[in-house]
Amino acid sequence: EGMLVFDANKPIVQELKKRGVLVKQEQYRHNYPHCWRTDEPLIYRAMNSWFVKVSDFKDRMVELNQQITWMPEHVKNGAFGKWLENARDWSISRQRFWGTPIPVWKSDDPKYPRVDVYGSLAELEADFGVKVDNLHRPFIDELTRPNPDDPTGQSMMRRVEDVFDCWFESGSMPFAQVHYPFENKEWFDNHFPADFIVEYLAQTRGWFYTLMVMATSLFDRPPFKTCLCHGVVLDENQQKLSKRLRNYPSPDEIYSTLGADALRWFLVASPILRGGNLSIDREGKEIAKSSRKALIPLWNAFHFFTLYANAEGLKAQEITEPKDVLDRYIMAKLRDLVASLTQKMDECDIVSSCADVTDFLEILNNWYIRRSRARFWNLDQGRDAFDVLYTVLLTLSKVLAPLLPLTCEYMYRGLTGEESVHLTDWVDASIFKAEDQLVKDMDFVRAICSTAKAIREEHKLRNRLPLASLTVAGNHAERLTDYVELIKDEVNVKEIVFGENVSELANNMLYIVTPLVGKRLGKYMKDILAASKTDAWEKNADGTLSIAGQTLNPEEFELRLVLKEGNAGMALPDNTAVVVLDVTMRPELEREGIARDFVRVIQAKRKDSDFDVSDRIEVAYSSDDKTVLEALAENKAYVSDQVLAVVFDEKTGITGDTEEVGNGKVTFMIKKA
Repeated sequence: EGMLVFDANKPIVQELKKRGVLVKQEQYRHNYPHCWRTDEPLIYRAMNSWFVKVSDFKDRMVELNQQITWMPEHVKNGAFGKWLENARDWSISRQRFWGTPIPVWKSDDPKYPRVDVYGSLAELEADFGVKVDNLHRPFIDELTRPNPDDPTGQSMMRRVEDVFDCWFESGSMPFAQVHYPFENKEWFDNHFPADFIVEYLAQTRGWFYTLMVMATSLFDRPPFKTCLCHGVVLDENQQKLSKRLRNYPSPDEIYSTLGADALRWFLVASPILRGGNLSIDREGKEIAKSSRKALIPLWNAFHFFTLYANAEGLKAQEITEPKDVLDRYIMAKLRDLVASLTQKMDECDIVSSCADVTDFLEILNNWYIRRSRARFWNLDQGRDAFDVLYTVLLTLSKVLAPLLPLTCEYMYRGLTGEESVHLTDWVDASIFKAEDQLVKDMDFVRAICSTAKAIREEHKLRNRLPLASLTVAGNHAERLTDYVELIKDEVNVKEIVFGENVSELANNMLYIVTPLVGKRLGKYMKDILAASKTDAWEKNADGTLSIAGQTLNPEEFELRLVLKEGNAGMALPDNTAVVVLDVTMRPELEREGIARDFVRVIQAKRKDSDFDVSDRIEVAYSSDDKTVLEALAENKAYVSDQVLAVVFDEKTGITGDTEEVGNGKVTFMIKKA
């Protein structure tokens, strides 16, 4: 007695030996629970406790849980649902000094048992005859009175020493925060249950659970409508982040180098908001990597707009129905983005929202702005482009404000001069025109161009080298005739050929997802795999596949288009069409490629020289390579137009920068016109 339990082992063993009753003594290494704050080993002992009889209404909690939207959805009937189904009576008392005292008074004489449970200050003051102005220990413990059930008048009613488990208080938060039912009853009735709450996964046994217990038992309602249940942030060694261990990058350093929005995006775009775990390195490299998917593309688009708008002295205005096909496309994609973000944010699906944003920014920068760049050089042609890009950026500043609040605030104020984006209304997607067919066609065009560039890369053909032709074969390929010039310019080919007959260029190959099929149809696998290598299968109208007397579900197989030998091509990612490039080298095309390479060289020099984007220039060049000189002479008009050159002449003996173009070298000088 009086000895720490861990120190008592040795004298207990000695006593057992002394008595001659020791059977066996040994030591073995094992995990033992420690306090997560102090790292001290814990001592378990049986204690008396007060309980809430949760078992009486656990079935009702299971029913009410079905009214809640969970993110991720599997938590509803998984971790949380199973916990509710197996709920035990809840021990709500703790033997501590600090805490909310349990309002229970008991007789101190078991001969005259009595228990009083109080629900208000008024009840306490009525029974004890004093004004109560402090509900904490030790003051509340001083309230005593004679036991009304003791005719001798000797026993007293004394408060039990226990305090509430802090989770009891946490579960009481929705009503306790407004002092319900003594005050704010109407407010509470209009605000309960909560629209949404957020905490990490283990709270299925903590706060989520105690909120559910209190709401069910007191109000027969779920405590919240939506729950966003996140995972845990870990360090590189998969340990939880800890203030004690300091195994995380300094927030102040992240804010001052990468910015608060970068950290915010890193978190909200990650699997952690779907209940997964997230690793963070001490240097913050993953945060910087994440910001490149949204922050930098958004900033690049904003910077591009301000660069050209300021150079032209334009005051842009919002536009909702442009005429140019690229303008219409990006506005229609903007409509889709706003509609998607509205729905997904309402559902608290933040991760999917972020994925939609990165997809849109990729299209905005690497398709719309890049394809429209020439229009920004020409005020007569580019006015709509300015207004469209302004509208897109203004709309983005509003709908991305919950995700990137500081960046969007800066953008919004820069674009409008108004006080704050966070004081504006949410955008209604219907103000933009829906153009579903245009979006479908342009997405098809983008997929074709992306595939064509992948073919170039596979054959080591640089993008600036023109090729003779591109062939597209697949369903409804002919509907892209209006986009021929766009595809030719983007892919850098001279001719586009459309065809419906994919079988002339590719074979339809069947791939079986063997783990899924094997698990379900293991004894038929041999026959299924044999049939998959022949044409002995049939795709059904409902998306299933009939093969070897069995039916495979859509997720158990994949049909892929595989190019026939002799074709330089690839199938689109969705296997709806194939793209084939003519990769034959032709001298005139090689010379045009040299001219395009020279355009890149001059543009880089313009940038290094801090020329304004609208500055006209004079170019002089010389080369010892005959092919280079022929190439630049043949394509003089093209090069001059691309680099805004009013003079573009060959001059022998000049000194200046020398760069490689094609297989030769060119020396050149540029100056403002």
